[in-house]
Amino acid sequence: MNKRILYIEDMRNCYDSTKDTFDGVRICWIKKITPKFDRIIGHLKKYDSILVDVNLNESKPDTKEGLEIIKKLKKFSEYIPIVCVSSWDYREESKQAGADLFMFKLQLWVKGKSELEKLLDKDGG
Repeated sequence: MNKRILYIEDMRNCYDSTKDTFDGVRICWIKKITPKFDRIIGHLKKYDSILVDVNLNESKPDTKEGLEIIKKLKKFSEYIPIVCVSSWDYREESKQAGADLFMFKLQLWVKGKSELEKLLDKDGG
């Protein structure tokens, strides 16, 4: 799997765990998306998939900022699969926001690479 993934995640340890699990996959990590959003939109075609954490603010964990980001990303990148990730169950909310797949973080670290490969194969990526 020679793919590039954009990972929007506020916690370094979650990024590190994901990076270790996705051996052979190039992961671009962005901790704070708000000031960079316009720049990211112009470069979305570089990525095969996007992972977005639901709660992107450690000090305010219930903001669900990631769901809003998924909605915005879908306007510009319907063709790029978006995976919503969280430690909490946001399956319904992620589907409503436009995510192609929801995964618990532990699930992402255990079988995320194979699940992502299935998603990319289904979408022609």
